[in-house]
Amino acid sequence: MIHKHSWKGLDNCMKMCYRGFSLFIALFLLAACAPALEPPEVLDAEAKVESEKLQDRAVDLQIRRLQRVVDVWTRLKRANVSFCGKDVHGSLNVGILHAEMLPESLRGAYRRRTGHIRAPQFIHVVGGGPAAKAGIQVGDSVIQVNGDTLTKRDELSEWTDDTLYRPIQRGQMVQLVLNRPDVTTPITLSVTPTKACNYGIFVMSDDLINAYADGKRVSITAGMLRFLKNDDQLAWILAHELAHNVYGLNNMGFKGEYYADYVASYFTARAGYDPVEIIDFWERLGAEDPEGLRLEGREVHPSTTIRIMKLRRTAQEIADKKVVGTPLQPNTGLENFK
Repeated sequence: MIHKHSWKGLDNCMKMCYRGFSLFIALFLLAACAPALEPPEVLDAEAKVESEKLQDRAVDLQIRRLQRVVDVWTRLKRANVSFCGKDVHGSLNVGILHAEMLPESLRGAYRRRTGHIRAPQFIHVVGGGPAAKAGIQVGDSVIQVNGDTLTKRDELSEWTDDTLYRPIQRGQMVQLVLNRPDVTTPITLSVTPTKACNYGIFVMSDDLINAYADGKRVSITAGMLRFLKNDDQLAWILAHELAHNVYGLNNMGFKGEYYADYVASYFTARAGYDPVEIIDFWERLGAEDPEGLRLEGREVHPSTTIRIMKLRRTAQEIADKKVVGTPLQPNTGLENFK
């Protein structure tokens, strides 16, 4: 038996189904009447211009990063050469770049930027260094070293390493012939290198916030460079890795990290930078990585909390020495950090 209210419920259900079906038909008709969507057309010539513009911007970014790192790294190596023992070489206190040192995707943009000059170019000249005193300028390209002229037959990287770098690293005076933008006649000058710690620097495109030393050079990531607020912080990070190389601290665990932190603050101050600034870096890093704030249970790196406390005390130790005129020499011995 079917009750009256059952017919009423059935009637309501049919009304709802009808309304739903009507809505579906309406939407279908609207969709059918809508114009077909087409993305804007981009002409090949326009795309090429835009691509070259973006490549130029990428090259500018690469060069600015290298200039920043070279400037700080050179000042650190120059100020702390007395700690590097036999690991010392000659340096002009400059940054040098040529197209083959860049990623292949950016080499064309760099060649356009330099007017297709096939030669190593000075992209940075550190103030007060031998190159600056000799009159070398940013943008100068080296076309001859001690009478050896760069030719089309020479492999550019090999010529740069063997002909340009080698006598400089030996500390020998070099006579350079340079092409300078907007100057029609090549410029000849002589320059004698100064001593610096013999460790190279490498900037990686990695986004990780990281830097490390391998005993021969120091590497720093683009992610780290973006995270650092100023050159004082950059100087401390590079000085920390320099300390690892100078003192062979790479396999000493927490103790080695604490000692590298301690020495880095001194290296930083000796180069004219403020070691207090790095505390802000570690506080911000701790906020990004709360796991690192734990006081116990750390396996790879020591507690960020303890590092910050030790860095504050080291900064005060350095400040006290400055007040009384004591040389900025780190206290020796790992016993201070047990």
